[in-house]
Amino acid sequence: MRVSVIPAQITNVEDKITSSLSITQIIILILALLISFFIYLVIPPFLKFSLLKLIPSIILSGSISVLAIRRRDQNLVLNYLILYLSFLLRPRIYVLTPSSKYNHNPELNITKMSSKKVRSEIIPSSRQTDHLSELVKDSDKYVFKFNKKGKLYVQISNI
Repeated sequence: MRVSVIPAQITNVEDKITSSLSITQIIILILALLISFFIYLVIPPFLKFSLLKLIPSIILSGSISVLAIRRRDQNLVLNYLILYLSFLLRPRIYVLTPSSKYNHNPELNITKMSSKKVRSEIIPSSRQTDHLSELVKDSDKYVFKFNKKGKLYVQISNI
């Protein structure tokens, strides 16, 4: 008596093809089909076959279907196209780059200081001097402290 082993899952060519498709590839192929159907509905004569409808639907379906092809068994052609377009559409002028010549004001260039020190005085406005003089008069009530970064902290000792 002969015994033959029958596999539990018999696969044919169609099953092997569809099982190797990813969700993205299936969506791209369905998109091509929907665009062809939309062309069939919109272009006159409505809901009838015409060569005028056939040519654009074949061209669009073919070009969209090419995006679903895998390259090197990893990435879709669509992913390469997105990467290439993002490279082409990148900004060419970086405003915050310090070495750029774009929008550069030559008057603000820092020149080398000579060995002689130049003394510069900052004259405060009259409002600031009045306000500071009031604070100095009551200096026993306030404690002024500076931190390492130069921030001024004022503490009130007596109220």
